Amino acid sequence: MSIRRVAKVLAAVLVTVGSQPGAMAGNREVIIPVVTRGASGSSGSFWASEVRVLRLRGGEPLAVRRAWVATAAGGQRDQSATAPEWRSDTGFMLILTGEDLLAGVTASHAAVGLTVPTEAEVWWRNADTGGQGRLPEGDPAFRPCCLPGAGQLGPALSTPLVGPSVIPWMTSGNGVFRVNVGLVNPSAAPLVITVAAAYLFSGQAPLEWAPGYQTDTERVTVTLPPWGWRQLNNLLFNARPDCAFPACPWLTKVAPVAGRIVPAANDRPYFAFASVLFTPRNDPEFVVAVPGQLPPTLQWP
Repeated sequence: MSIRRVAKVLAAVLVTVGSQPGAMAGNREVIIPVVTRGASGSSGSFWASEVRVLRLRGGEPLAVRRAWVATAAGGQRDQSATAPEWRSDTGFMLILTGEDLLAGVTASHAAVGLTVPTEAEVWWRNADTGGQGRLPEGDPAFRPCCLPGAGQLGPALSTPLVGPSVIPWMTSGNGVFRVNVGLVNPSAAPLVITVAAAYLFSGQAPLEWAPGYQTDTERVTVTLPPWGWRQLNNLLFNARPDCAFPACPWLTKVAPVAGRIVPAANDRPYFAFASVLFTPRNDPEFVVAVPGQLPPTLQWP
Protein backbone atom coordinates (compact mmCIF):
# COMPACT_ATOMS: atom_id res chain seq x y z
CA MET A 1 0.00 0.00 0.00
CA SER A 2 1.37 3.40 -0.96
CA ILE A 3 2.09 6.14 1.56
CA ARG A 4 -0.68 8.24 0.00
CA ARG A 5 -3.13 5.33 0.37
CA VAL A 6 -2.12 4.81 4.02
CA ALA A 7 -2.68 8.51 4.71
CA LYS A 8 -6.17 8.35 3.18
CA VAL A 9 -7.12 5.27 5.23
CA LEU A 10 -5.82 6.85 8.43
CA ALA A 11 -7.76 10.04 7.73
CA ALA A 12 -10.95 8.03 7.19
CA VAL A 13 -10.44 6.17 10.49
CA LEU A 14 -9.92 9.42 12.37
CA VAL A 15 -13.08 10.92 10.85
CA THR A 16 -15.06 7.80 11.85
CA VAL A 17 -13.75 7.86 15.44
CA GLY A 18 -14.37 11.57 15.75
CA SER A 19 -17.97 11.15 14.60
CA GLN A 20 -18.85 8.64 17.34
CA PRO A 21 -21.22 9.90 20.07
CA GLY A 22 -19.32 11.36 23.01
CA ALA A 23 -16.01 11.57 21.15
CA MET A 24 -14.22 14.90 21.53
CA ALA A 25 -10.71 16.07 20.76
CA GLY A 26 -8.38 15.28 23.64
CA ASN A 27 -11.01 13.22 25.47
CA ARG A 28 -12.00 9.60 25.89
CA GLU A 29 -15.02 7.77 27.21
CA VAL A 30 -14.76 5.46 30.24
CA ILE A 31 -17.30 3.45 32.20
CA ILE A 32 -17.84 3.12 35.93
CA PRO A 33 -19.41 -0.38 36.07
CA VAL A 34 -21.51 0.09 39.21
CA VAL A 35 -22.43 3.28 41.07
CA THR A 36 -24.76 3.73 44.04
CA ARG A 37 -25.82 6.87 45.84
CA GLY A 38 -26.14 4.87 49.06
CA ALA A 39 -28.33 1.78 49.40
CA SER A 40 -28.84 -1.19 51.73
CA GLY A 41 -27.45 -4.55 50.63
CA SER A 42 -27.30 -8.12 51.90
CA SER A 43 -26.07 -9.15 55.37
CA GLY A 44 -26.71 -5.71 56.85
CA SER A 45 -24.43 -3.88 54.42
CA PHE A 46 -24.90 -0.32 53.15
CA TRP A 47 -23.06 0.68 49.99
CA ALA A 48 -21.95 4.05 48.67
CA SER A 49 -19.72 5.07 45.74
CA GLU A 50 -16.89 7.46 45.08
CA VAL A 51 -15.00 8.23 41.86
CA ARG A 52 -11.69 10.09 41.59
CA VAL A 53 -10.44 11.62 38.35
CA LEU A 54 -6.74 12.48 38.37
CA ARG A 55 -5.03 14.59 35.68
CA LEU A 56 -1.51 13.30 35.07
CA ARG A 57 -0.32 15.71 32.40
CA GLY A 58 -1.25 19.04 30.87
CA GLY A 59 -2.17 22.36 32.39
CA GLU A 60 -5.73 22.76 31.13
CA PRO A 61 -8.67 22.77 33.55
CA LEU A 62 -9.88 19.31 34.52
CA ALA A 63 -13.37 18.82 33.08
CA VAL A 64 -15.53 15.69 33.28
CA ARG A 65 -18.94 15.19 31.66
CA ARG A 66 -21.41 12.35 32.05
CA ALA A 67 -21.85 10.66 28.67
CA TRP A 68 -24.59 8.15 29.52
CA VAL A 69 -26.20 6.28 32.38
CA ALA A 70 -27.50 2.67 32.33
CA THR A 71 -30.11 1.51 34.85
CA ALA A 72 -32.16 -1.64 35.46
CA ALA A 73 -35.20 -0.01 33.85
CA GLY A 74 -33.15 1.47 30.99
CA GLY A 75 -31.19 4.70 30.87
CA GLN A 76 -30.09 7.10 28.17
CA ARG A 77 -27.18 8.84 26.48
CA ASP A 78 -26.90 12.34 27.85
CA GLN A 79 -27.12 15.36 25.57
CA SER A 80 -23.88 17.33 25.70
CA ALA A 81 -25.69 20.62 26.35
CA THR A 82 -27.55 19.32 29.41
CA ALA A 83 -25.34 16.50 30.74
CA PRO A 84 -24.00 16.83 34.30
CA GLU A 85 -20.50 18.28 34.17
CA TRP A 86 -17.80 18.83 36.79
CA ARG A 87 -14.77 21.07 36.53
CA SER A 88 -11.65 21.99 38.47
CA ASP A 89 -9.88 25.07 37.10
CA THR A 90 -6.91 24.91 39.47
CA GLY A 91 -6.77 21.39 40.92
CA PHE A 92 -5.51 18.15 39.42
CA MET A 93 -8.20 15.90 40.99
CA LEU A 94 -11.98 15.70 41.03
CA ILE A 95 -13.83 13.62 43.63
CA LEU A 96 -17.34 12.62 42.56
CA THR A 97 -19.90 10.83 44.71
CA GLY A 98 -22.73 8.52 43.72
CA GLU A 99 -25.11 11.43 44.23
CA ASP A 100 -23.09 13.50 41.76
CA LEU A 101 -22.92 10.81 39.12
CA LEU A 102 -26.62 9.89 39.35
CA ALA A 103 -27.91 13.46 39.19
CA GLY A 104 -31.36 13.47 37.61
CA VAL A 105 -31.64 9.66 37.86
CA THR A 106 -34.16 8.00 40.19
CA ALA A 107 -32.39 4.62 40.34
CA SER A 108 -30.20 3.89 43.36
CA HIS A 109 -27.77 1.79 41.26
CA ALA A 110 -26.46 2.26 37.73
CA ALA A 111 -23.48 2.10 35.41
CA VAL A 112 -22.17 5.45 34.24
CA GLY A 113 -20.17 6.52 31.19
CA LEU A 114 -17.92 9.55 31.57
CA THR A 115 -16.11 11.74 29.05
CA VAL A 116 -12.71 12.59 30.57
CA PRO A 117 -9.40 14.04 29.34
CA THR A 118 -7.27 11.50 27.51
CA GLU A 119 -4.42 11.86 30.01
CA ALA A 120 -6.64 11.44 33.10
CA GLU A 121 -6.77 8.39 35.37
CA VAL A 122 -10.22 7.41 36.64
CA TRP A 123 -10.74 5.09 39.63
CA TRP A 124 -13.88 4.14 41.53
CA ARG A 125 -14.56 2.73 44.99
CA ASN A 126 -17.65 1.10 46.45
CA ALA A 127 -17.63 0.79 50.24
CA ASP A 128 -19.79 -0.77 52.92
CA THR A 129 -20.07 2.38 55.01
CA GLY A 130 -22.61 1.05 57.49
CA GLY A 131 -24.62 4.17 56.72
CA GLN A 132 -21.89 6.51 57.95
CA GLY A 133 -21.16 9.77 56.17
CA ARG A 134 -17.99 10.76 54.38
CA LEU A 135 -14.85 11.42 56.43
CA PRO A 136 -14.00 13.54 58.27
CA GLU A 137 -17.44 14.21 59.72
CA GLY A 138 -18.46 17.24 61.74
CA ASP A 139 -15.27 19.27 61.33
CA PRO A 140 -15.95 22.50 59.41
CA ALA A 141 -12.20 23.00 58.87
CA PHE A 142 -12.07 20.04 56.46
CA ARG A 143 -14.03 19.12 53.38
CA PRO A 144 -15.25 15.49 53.55
CA CYS A 145 -13.28 13.43 51.09
CA CYS A 146 -13.53 9.73 51.69
CA LEU A 147 -15.88 6.83 52.30
CA PRO A 148 -15.31 4.78 55.47
CA GLY A 149 -15.57 1.00 55.61
CA ALA A 150 -14.30 -2.02 53.69
CA GLY A 151 -14.82 -1.86 49.95
CA GLN A 152 -13.65 -2.63 46.45
CA LEU A 153 -11.51 -0.44 44.22
CA GLY A 154 -10.97 -0.53 40.49
CA PRO A 155 -10.00 1.50 37.43
CA ALA A 156 -12.66 2.73 35.04
CA LEU A 157 -13.24 0.43 32.08
CA SER A 158 -12.89 1.60 28.50
CA THR A 159 -12.87 -1.43 26.18
CA PRO A 160 -16.22 -3.27 25.88
CA LEU A 161 -16.52 -7.01 25.45
CA VAL A 162 -17.77 -8.48 22.17
CA GLY A 163 -18.73 -12.15 21.96
CA PRO A 164 -18.37 -14.73 24.79
CA SER A 165 -16.40 -13.84 27.91
CA VAL A 166 -15.30 -15.42 31.18
CA ILE A 167 -15.34 -14.26 34.78
CA PRO A 168 -12.13 -15.99 35.87
CA TRP A 169 -12.58 -15.85 39.66
CA MET A 170 -15.75 -16.64 41.55
CA THR A 171 -16.28 -18.62 44.76
CA SER A 172 -19.49 -20.19 46.00
CA GLY A 173 -20.59 -22.06 49.02
CA ASN A 174 -22.83 -22.35 52.05
CA GLY A 175 -23.30 -18.66 52.66
CA VAL A 176 -19.58 -18.12 53.26
CA PHE A 177 -19.20 -16.38 49.92
CA ARG A 178 -21.86 -14.71 47.85
CA VAL A 179 -21.55 -13.69 44.20
CA ASN A 180 -23.15 -10.80 42.32
CA VAL A 181 -22.81 -10.75 38.53
CA GLY A 182 -23.26 -7.39 36.78
CA LEU A 183 -24.10 -6.76 33.11
CA VAL A 184 -24.12 -3.46 31.22
CA ASN A 185 -25.64 -2.67 27.82
CA PRO A 186 -23.97 0.55 26.54
CA SER A 187 -26.18 0.88 23.46
CA ALA A 188 -29.61 1.99 22.30
CA ALA A 189 -31.00 -1.48 21.47
CA PRO A 190 -31.99 -4.37 23.81
CA LEU A 191 -29.32 -6.99 24.50
CA VAL A 192 -29.85 -10.64 25.51
CA ILE A 193 -27.10 -12.27 27.62
CA THR A 194 -26.86 -15.72 29.21
CA VAL A 195 -24.91 -16.22 32.44
CA ALA A 196 -23.75 -19.71 33.41
CA ALA A 197 -20.94 -21.16 35.48
CA ALA A 198 -18.56 -24.12 35.66
CA TYR A 199 -17.05 -25.63 38.77
CA LEU A 200 -13.31 -26.10 38.57
CA PHE A 201 -13.66 -29.64 39.88
CA SER A 202 -15.89 -32.62 39.24
CA GLY A 203 -16.74 -35.99 40.68
CA GLN A 204 -17.84 -38.77 38.35
CA ALA A 205 -20.29 -36.43 36.64
CA PRO A 206 -20.25 -32.73 35.77
CA LEU A 207 -21.54 -30.42 38.46
CA GLU A 208 -24.49 -28.20 37.70
CA TRP A 209 -24.86 -24.52 38.49
CA ALA A 210 -28.08 -22.91 39.58
CA PRO A 211 -29.00 -19.45 40.80
CA GLY A 212 -30.72 -19.84 44.15
CA TYR A 213 -33.82 -18.07 42.87
CA GLN A 214 -34.19 -20.46 39.90
CA THR A 215 -34.03 -23.99 41.23
CA ASP A 216 -32.77 -26.78 38.97
CA THR A 217 -31.59 -24.57 36.12
CA GLU A 218 -27.95 -24.37 35.05
CA ARG A 219 -28.06 -20.90 33.51
CA VAL A 220 -30.02 -17.67 33.56
CA THR A 221 -30.80 -15.50 30.54
CA VAL A 222 -31.59 -11.80 30.92
CA THR A 223 -32.70 -9.14 28.45
CA LEU A 224 -31.10 -5.79 29.10
CA PRO A 225 -33.13 -2.80 27.89
CA PRO A 226 -31.45 0.00 25.92
CA TRP A 227 -28.79 1.50 28.16
CA GLY A 228 -29.58 -1.29 30.62
CA TRP A 229 -27.73 -2.33 33.79
CA ARG A 230 -28.51 -5.50 35.73
CA GLN A 231 -26.84 -7.03 38.76
CA LEU A 232 -27.81 -10.60 39.63
CA ASN A 233 -27.33 -10.58 43.39
CA ASN A 234 -26.60 -13.48 45.71
CA LEU A 235 -26.26 -16.18 43.08
CA LEU A 236 -26.22 -19.59 44.74
CA PHE A 237 -24.67 -22.75 43.36
CA ASN A 238 -25.96 -26.30 43.64
CA ALA A 239 -22.90 -28.52 44.06
CA ARG A 240 -23.59 -32.24 43.64
CA PRO A 241 -20.19 -33.96 43.86
CA ASP A 242 -20.16 -37.77 43.83
CA CYS A 243 -17.17 -37.73 46.16
CA ALA A 244 -18.10 -35.53 49.11
CA PHE A 245 -16.25 -34.34 52.18
CA PRO A 246 -14.53 -35.94 54.12
CA ALA A 247 -13.76 -38.67 51.55
CA CYS A 248 -12.62 -35.92 49.16
CA PRO A 249 -11.27 -33.25 51.50
CA TRP A 250 -11.08 -30.56 48.81
CA LEU A 251 -14.87 -30.71 48.37
CA THR A 252 -16.11 -28.66 51.31
CA LYS A 253 -19.13 -27.14 49.54
CA VAL A 254 -17.07 -23.96 49.15
CA ALA A 255 -16.17 -24.22 45.52
CA PRO A 256 -14.02 -22.38 42.96
CA VAL A 257 -16.20 -21.36 40.02
CA ALA A 258 -15.64 -19.65 36.68
CA GLY A 259 -18.44 -17.69 35.04
CA ARG A 260 -19.58 -18.01 31.44
CA ILE A 261 -21.04 -14.91 29.76
CA VAL A 262 -22.64 -15.55 26.36
CA PRO A 263 -24.42 -12.75 24.45
CA ALA A 264 -27.06 -13.72 21.92
CA ALA A 265 -25.33 -11.52 19.31
CA ASN A 266 -21.58 -11.76 18.79
CA ASP A 267 -21.23 -8.25 17.37
CA ARG A 268 -22.76 -6.23 20.23
CA PRO A 269 -20.64 -4.45 22.88
CA TYR A 270 -21.27 -5.03 26.58
CA PHE A 271 -19.53 -5.07 29.96
CA ALA A 272 -19.65 -7.82 32.59
CA PHE A 273 -18.23 -8.18 36.08
CA ALA A 274 -18.59 -10.03 39.36
CA SER A 275 -18.50 -8.90 42.96
CA VAL A 276 -17.37 -11.78 45.16
CA LEU A 277 -18.07 -11.09 48.82
CA PHE A 278 -16.86 -12.82 51.95
CA THR A 279 -20.22 -12.70 53.71
CA PRO A 280 -19.18 -12.62 57.40
CA ARG A 281 -17.36 -9.31 56.82
CA ASN A 282 -19.13 -8.00 53.70
CA ASP A 283 -15.65 -7.85 52.18
CA PRO A 284 -15.95 -7.57 48.38
CA GLU A 285 -13.62 -8.31 45.47
CA PHE A 286 -14.25 -6.94 41.98
CA VAL A 287 -13.56 -9.25 39.02
CA VAL A 288 -13.98 -7.98 35.48
CA ALA A 289 -14.90 -10.42 32.71
CA VAL A 290 -12.24 -11.16 30.06
CA PRO A 291 -12.75 -12.23 26.43
CA GLY A 292 -12.79 -15.98 25.83
CA GLN A 293 -14.73 -19.21 26.24
CA LEU A 294 -14.79 -22.10 28.68
CA PRO A 295 -15.27 -25.74 27.66
CA PRO A 296 -18.70 -27.21 28.48
CA THR A 297 -17.33 -29.03 31.53
CA LEU A 298 -14.20 -28.50 33.57
CA GLN A 299 -12.48 -31.33 35.42
CA TRP A 300 -10.44 -31.07 38.59
CA PRO A 301 -6.80 -31.14 37.38
